[in-house]
Amino acid sequence: MVSGRELHAFLAIKTPYKQSFKRMIEYGFELNPDFIAITQKRVTAQKSCLAHF
Repeated sequence: MVSGRELHAFLAIKTPYKQSFKRMIEYGFELNPDFIAITQKRVTAQKSCLAHF
């Protein structure tokens, strides 16, 4: 399993992750067959964060 944000950073994609993810959905990627969404609490944040794997 690979974090979408970590893969985005590793590939050095210049478009912000949020925009890149929206484009990925436009290309036809679907929740569950292609990726899963996990809600996680960050230590430094006050609210939950959605992670894609």
